[in-house]
Amino acid sequence: MSFEIDDLTIEFVKLPNGNHQFKYLLNGSFFEFFKNTEVLSAEFSVQISLDKSESMIVAKVHSEGELEFTCDRCLKNINLPTTTDFTAIYHLNADESKHLEAENVNMDIFYLSPAEFTLDFSKIIYESFLPVIPMVKSCDDLEIKPCDLIVLDKIGFHKNEDDNAIDPRWDKLKDIFNKKEE
Repeated sequence: MSFEIDDLTIEFVKLPNGNHQFKYLLNGSFFEFFKNTEVLSAEFSVQISLDKSESMIVAKVHSEGELEFTCDRCLKNINLPTTTDFTAIYHLNADESKHLEAENVNMDIFYLSPAEFTLDFSKIIYESFLPVIPMVKSCDDLEIKPCDLIVLDKIGFHKNEDDNAIDPRWDKLKDIFNKKEE
């Protein structure tokens, strides 16, 4: 299943006033579309609740699922659960000055001109995932750690009983420091 931009485009002009529900199942091709190489694969659902009135649309977007990354420490593929919530407000029939003003302030309020008749949620959903992608992806937060012990051993990331022992070189440095103070 490949992702197309039209998959998350809603023609709001065809909708009567009131609440409307949309549900989508997305996978890794969604992130490939945005050229995101950090996410190896994904399986998540997106629920969009549109509340349309004469002058505005309030869109509440909720998504949850799992994203697959490469562990930065052991290089094993790991699945991390993610949940995002986002609310966007669309003002209908706005003039061009309001539209430009909203872009300059980078608000979550969008002004739609009378010529616009669709809402594209793909970029909003993608941008809502960016803050939840961890800077350091590791197995530490997982209950079952799929760590590659061979890789961890090679980089020296293992605990020994001697880890609490003080390196004797520090004692010599402390002696030099103490003599300097006298």
